[in-house]
Amino acid sequence: MKERPTKRRFTNYYFRQHQYATSGSFMRLMALVMIAAGCGPLASPTPTPTDVIYADCWVYFNLSAWEDQDGDGVRADGEPPLEGVEITLGGYYAHAFAGPTGSTDDNGMLSIDTWSPGGCFGDYEITATAPDGYEPTTDTFVTVLEDDIVSEHEFGFRLAVGE
Repeated sequence: MKERPTKRRFTNYYFRQHQYATSGSFMRLMALVMIAAGCGPLASPTPTPTDVIYADCWVYFNLSAWEDQDGDGVRADGEPPLEGVEITLGGYYAHAFAGPTGSTDDNGMLSIDTWSPGGCFGDYEITATAPDGYEPTTDTFVTVLEDDIVSEHEFGFRLAVGE
C-alpha cells in the first residue's frame, strides 16, 4: 500500500484556530512575515514609561482693529473695522505658520496660528502699528503670559488730529 504524504500545519495560534493547511515554503514565509511584524522573537522591547509627557502647544490669536470714532478706547456699536493695521507676534516660541506679522483685512480681523514644540512655554508679545493717518486709542503692545493665554485682542485707532 502506498503511503500518503502528510500535510504540515503552521503551529501559530491563528493558523491552529482556523485549521489552515500550508505548504512548507508558505510556512517559512509566514514565519518571516510575523517575525518582521513584531509577532516573534525579534519584537522590539517595551518602551520605558516617563513621569512627564510633553505635547506640542497650539495657540490661535484672533486679533481685530477698529476705527475708534469717539476716541474713548472702547468699541461702540457702529464703529467700523479698520483695514491695514500691521500686527506683529513676538516671543521665544512665536512660530507662526504664515509668518509672525500680518495686516488686518477689510473686516479688521487677523488670525495668527502658532506652534510651540514640547508645550506652552514662554510669553507672547503682540504689537499693533497704526496705519498712516491714524493714532492709537488703546494699548498697541500686549504681553500674553504663558499661564494666562487670552487669544482675542482688539486695537482701537482714530484719525490723527489735524488729518
